[in-house]
Amino acid sequence: MMALTALLLAGGIAAAPSPAQQASLHWRGQTVDMAAQPDGGHVLHGPFGERTIPTPRSIVQTASPLFDGLYAMAQDDLRRDSVDSIRDGAFDNDQPMPCHCFETGEKWPYVWTRDLSYSVDLGLWRFDAARLRNGLLFKLSGVRTKGAPQGLYPMQDTGSGGSWPISTDRVVWFLAARHLLDDTSSDGRAFADKVWQALNDTLAQDRTYAFDARMGLYRGETSFLDWRQQSYPGWTADNVVFIAQSFALSTNVLHYEALQLAVRMAAQRGDDRARQYAAQADALKQAINAHFWRADRGMYMSYIGGDGAPVEAYDLLGISLAITSGVADDARARSSLAHYPVWPAGSPVIWPERADQPIYHNRAIWPFVSAYALRAARKMNDPALIAFEIESIMRGAALAGSNMENYALLSQATHVDDGKLSGPVVNSPRQLWSVAGYLDMVAEGVFGLTEDGRVEPKLPVSLASMLFGSRNRIALQLPHRHIILRRPRRLDGN
Repeated sequence: MMALTALLLAGGIAAAPSPAQQASLHWRGQTVDMAAQPDGGHVLHGPFGERTIPTPRSIVQTASPLFDGLYAMAQDDLRRDSVDSIRDGAFDNDQPMPCHCFETGEKWPYVWTRDLSYSVDLGLWRFDAARLRNGLLFKLSGVRTKGAPQGLYPMQDTGSGGSWPISTDRVVWFLAARHLLDDTSSDGRAFADKVWQALNDTLAQDRTYAFDARMGLYRGETSFLDWRQQSYPGWTADNVVFIAQSFALSTNVLHYEALQLAVRMAAQRGDDRARQYAAQADALKQAINAHFWRADRGMYMSYIGGDGAPVEAYDLLGISLAITSGVADDARARSSLAHYPVWPAGSPVIWPERADQPIYHNRAIWPFVSAYALRAARKMNDPALIAFEIESIMRGAALAGSNMENYALLSQATHVDDGKLSGPVVNSPRQLWSVAGYLDMVAEGVFGLTEDGRVEPKLPVSLASMLFGSRNRIALQLPHRHIILRRPRRLDGN
């Protein structure tokens, strides 16, 4: 158990909310109420109706029934995503396939590489490592074509321009796998051996087919932003050559992270490739900063053309990954966060938006991306953005009664009727990476539990009164960790 005094980041001290305010949320004429139950469960009332939330395995105790209950709801969403079989219409005639793992969401009863991987990286590894390991192993594959170079690779989710090597963000798999390498059981060691094999095979294959030595970058579509009409020039709808030749910030940062893992694993094994991987990672970091930074906008571009030509396109996931990975130095990190636009409901995943496209990636908030933006804000000690993203993540889950895939940017609604521009076009309750993002918002965003196990709370003053009220402490009980934050003296005027 760890007890720390919460570190408050600058800002005016807000008046303590009333008990009713701590259990309710009001937004654009809508009201959400959370009621704690004697058995430790909660009941949530909102625009969606009523949801009964059972007693959670991991408990958070604050002055806010709404905050505590939404954390319990995220765990209930995770429980519902815990399955023993998966299916998808594109595979085996939609027949169930055994898999003791997590499905992607209510409308997505399958395992996808990027969805699962980002979920694991957003702290899901703390909850059910065995299921996560099974899901990651499900996404490993050899080469089926006889006579082709053999190896073990993460499967590439199809992008809008085509699968690998048009899309090359399959390396996000290693962003997840790195969290599951400390298990010393026989299953854990076998998993680590497969990670090491897949890592070497994938880096070698991408170096051959996706790396451009002239630019020093890896080609490939933007990670997760895989609907070209939403974020790439309109004429790419019928011509994906530009996407195939282009370079994306997010995908290159993911390759940088994979190379960093390769350095670590090679050094642990006494493998001579550690030095080679380190040199490649350093060169890639320099190339990212040389080609993606746009000084006149004070931000990293989302992607650039195959000839290196700059574009007016920016995305929050790419920028956040550049910051959290250490690719961005402090000055560029601060500038990027300061210049990226926000709306009252939350941060858009792309900028500028497309007025001629329906809501999906375009004109939308994605909670898992907001969770990465929260991590970036914490790294840069930005109290306004920390509070903003926490409130956005909370509000979206509360209004919808589940951790949805995405929300309309202006209203944070799960659907907006606007003719052919209506959307979000696709949405799903209990979307796995949204669930993970909510759990990470609580564990890291509020309680300060970092990836390496340190506790570094950085609470904005504006949220402290909601969380502490008149209490002297708040607590988080995780499966293998108990964290207590003491009430800061500044709240008492000392």
